[in-house]
Amino acid sequence: MHNLDPPYAHNDVKPGNVLITHGKGQPPLAILMDFGSARPARRQIQSRSEALQLQEWASEHCSAPFRAPELWDCPSNADIDERADIWSLGCTLYAIMR
Repeated sequence: MHNLDPPYAHNDVKPGNVLITHGKGQPPLAILMDFGSARPARRQIQSRSEALQLQEWASEHCSAPFRAPELWDCPSNADIDERADIWSLGCTLYAIMR
């Protein structure tokens, strides 16, 4: 999704949205599921109003323990992109490794 043109972000990467499966004699395979929160990844925030709208959207569509910092407290002048998914992936990996 990140390599599409335009790139899309999943916006809710978390352990509950990762299916682990493997076939006989095959290594485990992780499959990302639930694309209900997916949308274009890159967004320019140019006002406080837009920042607050993004924060409200994130509070409804992104799981709190895995939400990127820029979706908690969005600056009034910011570029939001697919790196929010990378943050969520890191939180997911941490959660499943402990």
